[in-house]
Amino acid sequence: MVIALTGDDQDNLVICQLAERQFKAKRTLALVNTPGNEKLFQWLGVNQVVGPASLILGLIQQQLDMDATTALWRRGIKDLKMISFKLSSRSPVVGKKIKDITFPNQCLLVTVVREDRAIVPCGSTTLLAGDLMFVLTHPQVQGELEELFYPQS
Repeated sequence: MVIALTGDDQDNLVICQLAERQFKAKRTLALVNTPGNEKLFQWLGVNQVVGPASLILGLIQQQLDMDATTALWRRGIKDLKMISFKLSSRSPVVGKKIKDITFPNQCLLVTVVREDRAIVPCGSTTLLAGDLMFVLTHPQVQGELEELFYPQS
């Protein structure tokens, strides 16, 4: 796949056409800076065309989706709610693999955000200081989770 993202429509078109014809690229994607050129790029064989209008619409849709998801997480789903924990270096779970941690019943570790990337947790995932953990849980076990991640003693 070749992605052409220069600020010049002609350059992006030539890059995609060369990639497809000379280098047998299976997919091409081009940024189209002038909205009127989108149809032309498609007609000339660029597989996917991204223009300012589609980018703005995508950003708006992403924000609407995030707002709906955030509202759902805050409100909770029936008897469940999504909570997050940021691990400090003093947390007893830091340095442990998830499979070695005894989580309370009625909770599920959904994702771990480390620096700028999300990790789908599995048993071999080792937790590190600074990890932001999202847990789907029943409110009755929230205190047990807090004690697990931030013990008072």
